[in-house]
Amino acid sequence: MPIDAVVTAVILAVMVAGLLREWLRTEFMMLASVGLLLLAGVLTPETAFAGFSNAACITIASLLVIAAGVQHTEALSVVDRFLPEKRGSGFTLTLRLMLPVALLSSVVNNTPLVAMLIPALQRWTAKMQIPASRVLLPLSYAAVLGGTITLMGTSTNLVISGLYLEATGAPLSFFDQTGVGLPVALVAILYFALIGHRFLPDTVRSEGAFAFTEERTEEYQFDVRLPGDSVLDGKTIEEAGLRALGDAFLSHIHRDGHLIGMVSPAEPLRAGDVLTFVGRHAALDRLLQMPGIGRAIPRVDDAHDAQLPLFEAVIAASSSLVGKTIRDVQFRDRFQGVVLAIFRKNERVLASLGRIELRPGDLLLIEALPGFDRRSNLLRDDFYLVAPCRREKKKPPREKASLALALFAGMVVTAALGWLPLVTAAFLAALMMMLTGCVPLAELRYRIDTGLILMIGASLAVGEAVRSSGLGAMAAEGVVALTAGQSAFWSLCILYGATMILTELLSNNAVGALMLPVAMDVAHRVDADPLPFAVAIALAASLAFATPFGYQTNLMVMSAGGYRTKDYLRSGLPLNAITMTTALGMIWWIWLR
Repeated sequence: MPIDAVVTAVILAVMVAGLLREWLRTEFMMLASVGLLLLAGVLTPETAFAGFSNAACITIASLLVIAAGVQHTEALSVVDRFLPEKRGSGFTLTLRLMLPVALLSSVVNNTPLVAMLIPALQRWTAKMQIPASRVLLPLSYAAVLGGTITLMGTSTNLVISGLYLEATGAPLSFFDQTGVGLPVALVAILYFALIGHRFLPDTVRSEGAFAFTEERTEEYQFDVRLPGDSVLDGKTIEEAGLRALGDAFLSHIHRDGHLIGMVSPAEPLRAGDVLTFVGRHAALDRLLQMPGIGRAIPRVDDAHDAQLPLFEAVIAASSSLVGKTIRDVQFRDRFQGVVLAIFRKNERVLASLGRIELRPGDLLLIEALPGFDRRSNLLRDDFYLVAPCRREKKKPPREKASLALALFAGMVVTAALGWLPLVTAAFLAALMMMLTGCVPLAELRYRIDTGLILMIGASLAVGEAVRSSGLGAMAAEGVVALTAGQSAFWSLCILYGATMILTELLSNNAVGALMLPVAMDVAHRVDADPLPFAVAIALAASLAFATPFGYQTNLMVMSAGGYRTKDYLRSGLPLNAITMTTALGMIWWIWLR
């Protein structure tokens, strides 16, 4: 075994372990791996950094600007019209939601698309009085399915195209995967409309997270404190009127470093007690108006006596907050806001708010200065989505919505018809979005997701290391040996299955970068067309439905829909099997029969 292949295998094993255990954010873990490959001499500076000048990075940055322009002008508010005016069957609702979302996701980056549609769906479910959990997971699944229809559907497709270009000298075309991705999306949506929607839980009613209403049904955990001069000192819980609040209950008490659980109504209160309640956030406002009860956490310094707006924020999987407490990260100084409550997938945590280790998907109720949601949604480093509970009324520049749509449509048409390369069409459309004011220039530096760009550049470098070190060739030998005497189709099946499993655990782009060089070597060894192998990896690296971490949109809807991991398994495992069977069948029919 070549020494470069051994070194590469060890470094990649460390990288995979780091990604699984979340030692660092995904892009930093991959950059660290590139640094080690540089130090080991597996990559030269030229090959290590060539990925950052690859057309994939420029295309993705341009698409992010275009998506920002469409989002800023609310050009896609027309999607609301596809939702029925009256409650209908699960079949009708699922079709009317998933079909247009999948179509849009084929040409719009699916993360901002889902972020835009969550509030619209929450308002619609509030109007229809149905559980939001019945529509939010189908929203995520439809966005994932639509991303496999065309080249520009997801960043993963563009990573695969960049690596395919290096391996064969020709990039993937706009519609290379449409013959497979479109039937997969249609079959999956039909299954979900007929059967899959029956596995969805009824966990969150229409007033759930991100519905922008004053009364909500999620059970947040929040703290209040009895000050030193509290009039409740010495009174029992029942005497203090804290036993029957209706929309909240006293879960436990923190006193002098000790936890008092299973609190009795006869338990006497003491000054300095921190009382932890579970219930609606409206109960917190009422408790703070009662004599003898104060805030457990002081307000931000700039607040004075004004009533600050409340925001809900979903913690991202790559967030620097994960695994740390609110106290550890100095939340107040860092974000100019305070966390008043935490909602975690119907799970109660016996700890004060400041001592709870935060997890991906946690929903935080935050009191902050106006504009906190806009600032956080622009960066998206720590939160997938931030939405106000008390919305500031500010009209979007809808007079530019038609212009934004025209620029977007022009890019899609010119790229689809082959008049311009996708990178050129996307760059020109992004430039026009900026020059015409569809994207405010002041926000431009926030609109480029630098973490995504870094991850893609690093992914391309990792893919090059797998190829140039000989590790990909060795893995290909193993795959070919497993299917000795069989057709190329069975080798492709093994590659698809391995990629799909890895995708449920790791970053889609990282998996694509690892598996594409292996697939190209396998195609060469079995003397097959490399295109179906590239398409198989592109689909398998995106179609992840069985875990909340398989795709970032799955995690975005987790708290908003009150989903638990078992909900993803129950809904997603059959979808994984259906999409895999359909994709492999179409690949065989088009290329390998």
